[in-house]
Amino acid sequence: MNPRFAPLAVLIVTLTTGFNSFPSYADNLSNVQVPASASDLVRIFTPRDEEDEELDTEELSETETVSVYPKVAKDPSNDAFNDMLNLMAADPHYLSEGDVRRMVQYFEWALEVPLINSERNELREQIIAEHDKDGGQSSRAYQFLSRGVGTKIGNVYFDALSNPFDEWQRRDLQREYLPLLRREAKNGDGLAQWLMGRYDEVQPPLTAGKDALRPQVAKVYVEHVVFALNEIAGAKPEKPIYKVTPELQIKIAQQLIAAWSSLDKAKRQELLDLPFVWANTVKAWPTKNEAEKTQARIVWGKQFTPLFTELAPIHKARVDAYEKAEAEAKAKQLEREKTEAKRVANLTPEQKAAEYLANQQLMHAMISNQMQANMQMQQQNMQALSNMQQSWHNTNMNIINNMNSTWTYEYVYK
Repeated sequence: MNPRFAPLAVLIVTLTTGFNSFPSYADNLSNVQVPASASDLVRIFTPRDEEDEELDTEELSETETVSVYPKVAKDPSNDAFNDMLNLMAADPHYLSEGDVRRMVQYFEWALEVPLINSERNELREQIIAEHDKDGGQSSRAYQFLSRGVGTKIGNVYFDALSNPFDEWQRRDLQREYLPLLRREAKNGDGLAQWLMGRYDEVQPPLTAGKDALRPQVAKVYVEHVVFALNEIAGAKPEKPIYKVTPELQIKIAQQLIAAWSSLDKAKRQELLDLPFVWANTVKAWPTKNEAEKTQARIVWGKQFTPLFTELAPIHKARVDAYEKAEAEAKAKQLEREKTEAKRVANLTPEQKAAEYLANQQLMHAMISNQMQANMQMQQQNMQALSNMQQSWHNTNMNIINNMNSTWTYEYVYK
């Protein structure tokens, strides 16, 4: 069997369900040993109650101002005009409820740290306190969060993110800001300490070393395999047959922890990049045509049906239908080529020369028109096209590399 899927397939088919009792996630995860133990993994992969309490912002609109720095008190002895002049001179900076919400959401997305409501309330208070203090100017952690707003907050300016859900941008953000936030936390930045505390609770290192394995890799591993199985089965996204479970995530994590020390640096990096690669693939999947999807399902089916025998009839029917359609398409193309060859053979030398010249002129005209159209489009959308092409290039290159990998899997077909 092709080894690209073998480790995961064998792992999944031999799963046991020995995790029936899950301790509360509220247990202290800062004491996770390295490598993580079975009990640590149970706590880490136990789903948390997101709605553990009401959000403090339930009754607030996004436009409501929650902080102004500096605060400017009105002087009862001044008229309205002087009050306005004093306000303009102070140059106050406003923080709205919508700004705070986007900053919280940005933290959850950028560092892959899903929060529960009580933590969202805590982070909201931290953000407002930093803005009240000095507009967030002295806190690098606050400035990091304000990237999620993309507008002026306090006296700090940030360009709006071109695509706040670009996964490779998220990877770059993690590489840049995780070390910075950890350093700021060590230097006493209270907001950075809070952010890093939550990060280490949700994504603690499961192995030792700088390039440690973290839970999101195991979770994406499982999502990837379950997605492939449902595609083989022809299940609709709203009614999946195979589902992600904490037990499966724990078993995957245990296998990865056991193998981690034997992997070279390049292989580890492939695994660490898997969350970003897979997220882009899932987003791109609906844009694939049915032929591309069928090719992917056939590849997955060849590797999984020996273990998931209930999928064998579906896989066989798909392969037969595809091979029949492919054979018919090739036969029609061959017939067209034969017909064209006969037509050309019956032309006189003069007719052949005239047809060749006409074809050349037509090709040159098409090339010229296309170049003009491309240049106009490039002038209009230079930045947008650059971002899009870079994103697709990175994704496709990782997909191609991972196709031959034993540990990471990604499929986009031409």
